[in-house]
Amino acid sequence: MGGLTSMRRAETGRLAAAAALWLAGAVAAAEPALQWRGVVSLPGRSDADDGSHRIAETSGIAWLGGDRYLAVMDGSDRAVVLRLTLGAEGVPDDARVERTIALDGLRDWEDLAVVGPPAARRLLAVEEDTPALRFFALDPEAIAPRATALGAWPLGALFPAMRPNRGPESLAADPDGAALWTANEEPLAGDGPAVADGRTGRIRLVRIAAADVAGGLPEDRREWIYEVDAPHERLGPQLAARLVPGGGGLYSGVTALVALGDGRLVVLERSAAAGVPPLEARIYLVDTAMHAGAAGRADIGTAEPLPKRLLWRGQPGVNLEGLCVGPTLADGRRALVGIADNAGRAAAAGREATNPVVVFALTTP
Repeated sequence: MGGLTSMRRAETGRLAAAAALWLAGAVAAAEPALQWRGVVSLPGRSDADDGSHRIAETSGIAWLGGDRYLAVMDGSDRAVVLRLTLGAEGVPDDARVERTIALDGLRDWEDLAVVGPPAARRLLAVEEDTPALRFFALDPEAIAPRATALGAWPLGALFPAMRPNRGPESLAADPDGAALWTANEEPLAGDGPAVADGRTGRIRLVRIAAADVAGGLPEDRREWIYEVDAPHERLGPQLAARLVPGGGGLYSGVTALVALGDGRLVVLERSAAAGVPPLEARIYLVDTAMHAGAAGRADIGTAEPLPKRLLWRGQPGVNLEGLCVGPTLADGRRALVGIADNAGRAAAAGREATNPVVVFALTTP
């Protein structure tokens, strides 16, 4: 009889554990780790400093503290200091341009990171023309703000045989500024076929010690393999391809990284293609500390990619390209702020570009 009672107790315990797991799953489903909070737009022009400057093709963003952010633009010689006002739960109220900052030339700027204390800040920016990581001394408070160029790293050694316009578009710095992270947008020519409908692609996620910034491209780095999803499913891609010259292109790759510390990264995948909907954003979490990675692996075809956890997937109606962590919200979550490049769609519609700023609430894992 005692044995039967023990068996019943054990079964009851298993049922209770299963119920607890189911309840935890239900709560997790009801309260996702990343929640959409809304979108506002920056104006398409700024007269805030030395002349009138077009604000368009915003492609990367970094938090300066408080309500201030710094953004870079494709095909521009300037960065943009902006102010974003958030409600208590992270709902965006207003976004405006405070001023622009002159960089060292007109380039295809894709993403940026800001490191160091306010009195000695450094701006690190990725441009896809060379491609290179360029770094600057930054004083956002200067009356005539200008970023002073300090040097550059060509990124060809990190990402050899890049496919055209599929090179590095992402850059992030750890919260303590000790490490930098970047990745190629889509697979290198030697790392497998390009992404295509129904076909994923493998890219290289690279960690570099920030202390090496002034010393040239470091040989000592860590590298992980990340697998990008295939392009999103769409209605009417064949019809859209006939209506849009060249088919409008097909993309599915990593356009932004956010470093949370301890090897954890938020990864933004952007998918764009002819059809309806034309765009999809996917935001994942990866933990590199739980994976051995590799150092300068020549062949990644048989390597194990990083496990990734989906935080959010949707069709936001904007070409989301940049992402950064922002302030802590009233409920303890962190704002996750994104910026979109809508210049192509605006030009096709014959109107001035707006610059959407998207806000999520992130439950820090």
